[in-house]
Amino acid sequence: MLRKPVVPVLLLLLVVAVAGCASSSSSTTATAPADVSGTWTGTAGTTMQTVNAVFKQDGNKVTGTLDVPGSVQFTGPVRGVVRGNILDLDMASGFGSAPALRVDGDRITGILQGGTLQLRRTGK
Repeated sequence: MLRKPVVPVLLLLLVVAVAGCASSSSSTTATAPADVSGTWTGTAGTTMQTVNAVFKQDGNKVTGTLDVPGSVQFTGPVRGVVRGNILDLDMASGFGSAPALRVDGDRITGILQGGTLQLRRTGK
């Protein structure tokens, strides 16, 4: 008589254990940060201004300089973080940012100054 209640309880425990293992393995998978180190050149804004950037990367932390001629807000030292293939940049002055830039190999795209930002790596 003890066998009938034990079997459903064991099946329930087995289902819970399998579900727990499945969910924990997917949550621990981490994506390595994209490599953004190097020299970058491109265009930005609604007027397609020339943009030059130099980034150094240590793990997921980024430092460097951004130069958008004619824009005091987006010229100077930058710092940021890379999460997977997303780069979030802030001007060290605190007066500008470029969040959620997409990194795809030797290209970075996103929004800067209300227009499209397109950078291409020109050197390491």
